[in-house]
Amino acid sequence: LFSIDEIKEINKQAEKFMFDAEQPGQAGEGKTSRVGIINWLPMAELLHPFISFIQESNKQFFGFDIYFYLNNETLNYNIYEENQAYDWHLDAADPGCRSDMKLTCVLNVSEEPYEGGELLIKGEKNETMEGWNEPGAAVIFHPTRLHKVNPITKGKRITISYWAFGPAWR
Repeated sequence: LFSIDEIKEINKQAEKFMFDAEQPGQAGEGKTSRVGIINWLPMAELLHPFISFIQESNKQFFGFDIYFYLNNETLNYNIYEENQAYDWHLDAADPGCRSDMKLTCVLNVSEEPYEGGELLIKGEKNETMEGWNEPGAAVIFHPTRLHKVNPITKGKRITISYWAFGPAWR
């Protein structure tokens, strides 16, 4: 979705607008990466191809009702360094919300090649997302599928995560 020059600009702006950065181990059970939060609004123009990809993918493959109130939304900025990983988990909204998480959307904004850090999604077998380690690649999947990030063995893996919400499941 993005060239390396566009990725560098995304990272430059993300670092400028990031807040609430968590240090490794604070991000949640089984997650050892560093996590920052970015408001969507200052990143909107740069990330327009990403949201277009999400909207088109939803239309083509999922067909969910999704709220795209992007001005009020946030993104996670995840930095995985050597030996950091995220164990098997589900993405889910807080119980009792009037809306539910419909899609997990992840964009690889790593500037340099890295080793390890494969994204695995559990299905009938553990699926490795081929081509995912390429800078600028994006993946979208249902948030109730178990998934994990294998440990980084060399380099640094940087991603932006967005969760698309819609009306509560019926």
